[in-house]
Amino acid sequence: IMFKHLVATSAYRSLLISLTIVLSFSSKAAFAFDIMGTEIEVRINLPEDDGTFDPDSIARDDEIQEFFNQASCECTNSEFQVTFQLQSLTEGTFVPTFPGEQNVTFWLGTDCATSLPGDRNDCVPLGENNSVDINEFQEPVPRVISTRDFIRGDFTPGSDTACPTSNTDRNIFAIIDMNSNGVWDDIGTTDHVFSLTDLTTGMDAPITIDAVPPTLPDDPTLSPRENAITINFDNDDVTGIEFYQALCERTDGIEGIFEDFEQLYTIPTESCGADPESVFTLQGVSEETSPELRNLNPSLICGEATQTVDSIEIDDLENNVPYRIVLVAIDFSGNASGIDLGVTSPVPSIDGWELYVEEGGTADGDHCFVATAAYGDYDHPWVLVLRDFRDKTLAEFGAGRAFIRWYYKHGPKWAQYIAPSNTRKATARALLSPLVVGATVWQYSSGFIKTLWLVMFGLILWLRKMRKEEKRSAL
Repeated sequence: IMFKHLVATSAYRSLLISLTIVLSFSSKAAFAFDIMGTEIEVRINLPEDDGTFDPDSIARDDEIQEFFNQASCECTNSEFQVTFQLQSLTEGTFVPTFPGEQNVTFWLGTDCATSLPGDRNDCVPLGENNSVDINEFQEPVPRVISTRDFIRGDFTPGSDTACPTSNTDRNIFAIIDMNSNGVWDDIGTTDHVFSLTDLTTGMDAPITIDAVPPTLPDDPTLSPRENAITINFDNDDVTGIEFYQALCERTDGIEGIFEDFEQLYTIPTESCGADPESVFTLQGVSEETSPELRNLNPSLICGEATQTVDSIEIDDLENNVPYRIVLVAIDFSGNASGIDLGVTSPVPSIDGWELYVEEGGTADGDHCFVATAAYGDYDHPWVLVLRDFRDKTLAEFGAGRAFIRWYYKHGPKWAQYIAPSNTRKATARALLSPLVVGATVWQYSSGFIKTLWLVMFGLILWLRKMRKEEKRSAL
């Protein structure tokens, strides 16, 4: 017996699974029940936004993964629907009526497709009224199932079974008591089992449940900038993260206006019926942390990034205004962990030119120095890269500021020499290329990529040194 799991790619919200009986050719194959050219089609429908179910919709795999998560495990008002129906294998033919009474029962478990009772101890009935005659499947037979109970694997009323503490597979099994003896006793011969199976591989394809929040990255810190705040963190040892999002809230009592970001996380709250002790807990909170931040109010989302980076840039903030910042880590199932990083304020920054003038520089040229002369445009992309590197890296430490002063002292006369000649411009661009590449890597890449480039650069220097030593030895 196998289920055909039709992998869906449309944006609808249900999973279509076709269950097709394949007769087992064993020594007892003659006792197999003749289903007369039919199959059982099963649809697992996820709820629409209004809580209803669309029997014709199909869910993507990522929607299914994000549905069966921690929030659904804790929330009592989360449900999904399973619909069973007999279908003819031959287009245009009718589904026959089966003689006698053949009962179909539905089960939840890990390995219910076995005749050995000791190997199916985790199999539980899929709700009440669990036995249905096969002829009733001439019409759709819907079942609305508690997502919480399904994830926990326990449909006992009042059960306090906890959410899984690691990724867990759950499969739905349809058992047909072919010989109507009321005993689940001869799987594969007189009794048959259907289970969720991948159509392309023929292997079991149960629903994988992830109800465990992700681990937060190490050492998150805040760096205020002009009209912006940067969240820096170390995610080298963090796995399973898909996205990071940041939440911002002004602490001066004025409502902040942020870009309209999509909420990428789902968390258990009291409004969804979660037990107060099981609702989302924000780490690092203080008495000043508002309920909106504690509950990750999506209207406060102010920035986001993928798991490949080690910082989030929060832009379009007001200088000298205090903001409380929360960092949220989100895994592939939409589970979230968050931490309150405290309060900081964006501050006006002084770029390299302003710093030079403020410290007594008198050179003329309105920034039109070597890079601008070489590329012919103050707003050329590579000039912007070098300006970012100047203002956000060099201007942040003493040696860098000293270099800026030195550059602005000598740069104007170099620019005057380069600008009139296309040959000199081309030569200057060639000489600036390594600096542009290095500035780009340093300014816009993650810590891992920066480290990798530094290692490669050091290796190149070491190889050059070794070649020089070999040449000296040869002489």
